[in-house]
Amino acid sequence: MLIVVLAVLMWILSGASLTAAAGYGDSAHGDNATGVDRSMAECQYWPGGACVTGSCAHCHDTFDPGICGDEVNHPKMLFEPDDNPSSQTDNFCFQCHGGNGTYQIHTVGMGANTATWRPTTNTTANYNIYARWVAGPTMATDAPYTIYYTDTTQNCTGELSETVRVNQQQNGGQWVLLGTYPFAAGTSGRVVLSDDANGYVIADAIKWEFDSWTPCFDTPGSPPSFHFVLDNLTAKFVGDWISFVDHSAYPTGGNASVQIGGIVNQDYGATFGGGIPRFDSVYDAFNPDGTYASSHNLADVQNYAKGRAWGGWMTDNTNACTVCHDHHFSQKNFPVTINLDGGVNTALRRGNDVVDYPGDLWGDEPNAVSGRNEMMSDWVSNASYIYQAPYRGDSGHEPGPAGSTIQDGSNLPNFVDACAQTCHRQDVSGREAVNWKLSSSSTWPGTPSLHGRAAADGGGFGVLKAPYDEAQRGSYVLSCTDCHEPHGSTNPSLLRTTVNGVSALSTAGPGSLYPDGAKWYYFCQACHDLSSHFVIYPDAHCGDNVGCHMNAADGGGGNHGFEF
Repeated sequence: MLIVVLAVLMWILSGASLTAAAGYGDSAHGDNATGVDRSMAECQYWPGGACVTGSCAHCHDTFDPGICGDEVNHPKMLFEPDDNPSSQTDNFCFQCHGGNGTYQIHTVGMGANTATWRPTTNTTANYNIYARWVAGPTMATDAPYTIYYTDTTQNCTGELSETVRVNQQQNGGQWVLLGTYPFAAGTSGRVVLSDDANGYVIADAIKWEFDSWTPCFDTPGSPPSFHFVLDNLTAKFVGDWISFVDHSAYPTGGNASVQIGGIVNQDYGATFGGGIPRFDSVYDAFNPDGTYASSHNLADVQNYAKGRAWGGWMTDNTNACTVCHDHHFSQKNFPVTINLDGGVNTALRRGNDVVDYPGDLWGDEPNAVSGRNEMMSDWVSNASYIYQAPYRGDSGHEPGPAGSTIQDGSNLPNFVDACAQTCHRQDVSGREAVNWKLSSSSTWPGTPSLHGRAAADGGGFGVLKAPYDEAQRGSYVLSCTDCHEPHGSTNPSLLRTTVNGVSALSTAGPGSLYPDGAKWYYFCQACHDLSSHFVIYPDAHCGDNVGCHMNAADGGGGNHGFEF
């Protein structure tokens, strides 16, 4: 996994103008109208038809601090599970930003719609199988869980099944024992819930807990004392299930809180670049599929932040996502909305601002208001450079919405200072420092980049494509997000798959000699006319270790520090 560009969380929701002095009531987590849409119309699916909107109880146990409010393990009093603040797969934020929500629901059916939990067991043993659900008066009293387990009479090679029906109007938020069954090592065992019931069925979570050894084992060691849980994120669904975000399902939960449909967060290139979506959730972006896929590593983010001079507020229990996002103040940021101060609604904060500017977001105020270069237009104007917004894949210019005519970066947070100032103007996890300034210095080490303020040389090969003007070559400064995804990508180095309106970009190609598959010609041609390169060098690599514009680690200045 690579750390290349600072993360920025995207709430893909409807917009409304705000003042820049945003509080929790204006945030994406705190306000029903301007942030997460917890529509009352959807409450018909919720037991009793009652929803709480924008409540602290969505994330915090405000009722029993003795259970999860201790200062060591749960200093923020977050609901269980919050033991993996830097996990790439089990981070607390993925309970809402994992696409599926925290549980799914289905109406009465004939059994065709199913949810399947399939574990990977590393030892053949008997396991206690538990289920958890959200209880309510509209739920089924005969929800069918079918357990597929190992037939121990056939030398642990055959399969048997048993269906256990439970009353989901009772025992909500509890682990309810379905039975004890033998499971062979591997992935053959599973639990399936279907809609063959007399009411709504809830698919939440299944837990496997070691009980005893089976009659057929190799050489067992000491009995393991472990259990593991497969939740809604890992279940496989067949049919049209309705997903919800709800923390009252957890044992420490307070009053009900519901979000219909989970939260859709598509990748930056799709949302702000108008391209083809690659992901529908932040979880998927942090866990991309593909041989050359890349993402920010949350454990690296947390460790790096803790080691910085500004990172004294970070501990092992601080969620890594908070390095880039203020969970109480971050706003939904698409469609892009100009606020009353002239900045934009933003989900971004700089980790190094937490102490000096507590509660302040980044990009919600222009320099004229805050005295800080929070917008891309601020950062370039102070140095007489130009920021040119690239094309969107649908119409208009980034960051949008579609049809936007704003091109000077006055509607885009200054990602150069956000990404570099917080992390990337230093070496990070083996990646060389990114220098977007004019010259190398102790505060901006490394070779200055032509994509920053280092002026590129005259035309020659690689004539610029619109909306960039070859006559202005050497004056342009790019934003980090013009080329990189904030969370993850199917490309190496978090490179976007839509750039300057060109979609389906890939740096992986047949015959590539670079270890990550990079054939940069395909990527760079989104902004550069490389037809002359292509004629002369039909297998051009541009920026890898056999190309002309090498990365610093390969002996050259690289795309962050070499003049084309």
